Amino acid sequence: MEEGLTGRNISEKIPEELIKPDKEGLISIQEGMDFCGSTYSFVKFLKTFLRSIDDKAKEIEDALTSEDYQLYTMKVHSLKSTSRIIGAHRLSELSKKLELAGESGEIDVIKEKTGELLELYRSYSNKLSDISSISLDGIKLRPLASREIIDDAYRALREVSPMMDYDSVEMIIEGLKKYKLPEDEKERIEKIEYYLKKLDWESVQDLLNDKKEV
Repeated sequence: MEEGLTGRNISEKIPEELIKPDKEGLISIQEGMDFCGSTYSFVKFLKTFLRSIDDKAKEIEDALTSEDYQLYTMKVHSLKSTSRIIGAHRLSELSKKLELAGESGEIDVIKEKTGELLELYRSYSNKLSDISSISLDGIKLRPLASREIIDDAYRALREVSPMMDYDSVEMIIEGLKKYKLPEDEKERIEKIEYYLKKLDWESVQDLLNDKKEV
């Protein structure tokens, strides 16, 4: 285990490509592992995060250009959530500031700070580029999901699903699928994934809001 990295989930070999960005404060291995539950899931989440940067940055940019501030607020909300999962604190906090600006109609703040947000967001493509080369083969998996991990995932799903953020919901589900889940939770996640692929967001949210019905 890497010296200084302690906590309930840091018990697996950490790829070297994660150590430098963690020390530089770009990501947090501890927080990412706390959420994702395993090295495998965290690395896979990071890879998806990296692949989506160009498209999601452009979505934010386009929403601003078209002055669609409702859509803009939804997009920065989603970025806030995914950034928090990987421990990208500055990116998450700036996204949160712009989300609040969108909710309160502070257009001047949005116009002033969006350039800074997009520059920071896009910089992750280069700063985390080494993560793309990490092989997922042979990374140890954790076979059993704790109640805490499952509940954390449901909280995240409830946060991003109202925004119809397909990529974020898919990332969270993919993270959960790396675990052995209790049968009722496995069935629920399978149904959520089924409705996600059909873009049936109402059914997705029904399953998330009524955990007794599987």
